[in-house]
Amino acid sequence: MSDDTPTQRLPQPAAEADELGAERTRSRTLLVILLGVGAALVAAIIVLLVLLLGSGGATPGPTPTAADTPSPTPTATESPSAGPTATPTPTEAQAPPPPPPPSPIVSYTVSSTSAGCPDQSSSMPLTFNWNTTGTSVDFGIDTDFADSQPYQTDLPAVGGITVNYQCGNASTRFAIAVRFNGDVLDRRTITVTR
Repeated sequence: MSDDTPTQRLPQPAAEADELGAERTRSRTLLVILLGVGAALVAAIIVLLVLLLGSGGATPGPTPTAADTPSPTPTATESPSAGPTATPTPTEAQAPPPPPPPSPIVSYTVSSTSAGCPDQSSSMPLTFNWNTTGTSVDFGIDTDFADSQPYQTDLPAVGGITVNYQCGNASTRFAIAVRFNGDVLDRRTITVTR
């Protein structure tokens, strides 16, 4: 080497070791802080989930009375089987009742919508006929609800009735209520004048 070459100063090993140690300490401190924050977030999420799912928005049920006695729920026990697992046979469910027909009153007519009364003390016969797809018909006089105020009940689903119109009334409503297995499906009213 010649004396003209500039000299370089080499880092001292002790200073380099101190700098490396300080960097490691800072990294460890940052790692501990990040782990602490992450653990706190996980704990907060778990607490929120427990609170939300634990209550489930359920409302308390009815208060049991002295007549309410809990019955034990049977528990199923498994028994080992030598062969393949057998598929359980479904129990026969009762078929639901058939749906009611879409248009239960096909027709409802009267022999005349004007009774043709000669005076107010007379009575005039009127014949009402109906054709329904129900199972029975209730007939009512001076009402819109033959099922709750019947003149006659359980008449045939397709049939008729003859009644006397009381001429003292200016008009009278005659109603039918069509039933299907006991349930009222539809109602219809005809108004007859004197």
